[in-house]
Amino acid sequence: MSLRLALLAAMSLALACPALADDCAAPLAAQLLTAKTPHKLTTTQSGGGAVHTSSLIQTADKIYLQVNGKWRLSPRTPAQAAADVAEGAKTTKYACKATGSETVSGEGADVYQIHSSNGDQVSDIKVWVSKTKKMTIKTELTAGPTSISNLYDYANVQAPALN
Repeated sequence: MSLRLALLAAMSLALACPALADDCAAPLAAQLLTAKTPHKLTTTQSGGGAVHTSSLIQTADKIYLQVNGKWRLSPRTPAQAAADVAEGAKTTKYACKATGSETVSGEGADVYQIHSSNGDQVSDIKVWVSKTKKMTIKTELTAGPTSISNLYDYANVQAPALN
């Protein structure tokens, strides 16, 4: 699963939650707030014996991707990505459950387990929502043999130097 698909899956999860049980309300609100807030995202993908780490920075109006150690401006905007996710969420089914509280990078978080299915694509997503910021601070996605962990950071977000 590509980073783009993983991010779309995580965002579509949040956008589809209003039709679900109450346990989807908090992760939905967190993801929507995250989508509107500048942040840094570090993704670690593992599967088939390989581990790959990538980075993304989202400012108010631009998305930057680090590819092979170099920062590139994405042709997509945060608004476009959110619109695509909303469209994709129309065919995905979700089940959400609050599972407790944990600490991520020294920050208290409520934890949610979300199961999603769309045709033959099934995934399980674990979402950590900051108790103080009410934004997503971590997600873990499992789809077949692939695991993807996303760690969000909202401090000192600035556009990187492009190279």
